[in-house]
Parts: sequence; C-alpha cells; structure tokens
Amino acid sequence: MPSVSHPTKKLLTENERLILTSLLKEDQHGLGLIEEIYERSGIFLSPGTLYTGLKRMNRNGWITESEHVLPDADGNSMRRRYFTLTEEGRKMIIVTLQQLEAKAEETRSLLAQAKDKHRLKLCHPPSSVNQI
Repeated sequence: MPSVSHPTKKLLTENERLILTSLLKEDQHGLGLIEEIYERSGIFLSPGTLYTGLKRMNRNGWITESEHVLPDADGNSMRRRYFTLTEEGRKMIIVTLQQLEAKAEETRSLLAQAKDKHRLKLCHPPSSVNQI
C-alpha cells in the first residue's frame, strides 16, 4: 500500500479554507466575505466566527488587514477593514489542497481494496457456508 507522508503543516480548517479562497480573487471586507462564502458554499459564518478567524490568520501571516475610508450614500465617510491574501496564505491553500488530494487518493485506494475484498468473499464463500 502506498504510504502517505505526514504533513509538515497542518491542514486549514474548513472556515479558514473558505475565507482564504474567498480572498483569491480580490481583497474583501468582512460583510463581503460573509456574503461570498454563503453564496459559494451555503455556509453562514457569523461575524464573531469570521473576525476570530481573520485575527488568527493575520497573526499567522496568511492575510493582511488595511483600513479604507469610503463615502457612504449620504456623502459621509465610513471606515472599512479590508483583508488581503498574502503569499504565505496562498501557500497554505496549496499545501492544504495537496494534502486533501493525497487523503482522497488514499481513500480511493482503500475503497478499491475493500471492493475487491468484498468481491472475493462473494466469489469464494467460507467453507462453513458450503456445508449448510
């Protein structure tokens, strides 16, 4: 059986993966991330979950944060925090994808082995079955 190498980095959590992949196309603010993640996956991340994850990913160097001052509909200025994917964040997406692909391949192999084993059992029943 092929051996699966142990990862040198941990896999991204599902929430981290959703957030980081949402930043692949463009920088986003919090509400934009929540909306895109929901539209793309059907998963709703609460603001608390989102910002806790963003803070952790910023500490890990996977994203950066910047503040933008934009005019609102009334001409007043509003501040928004925008998040940008870093090169380290892109690497984490790639590492996670490679690890998930390896796990999927291992699972396919195990399923094929189980299917073959099951087929053998059906073709060659145990001797006790022949005695019935």
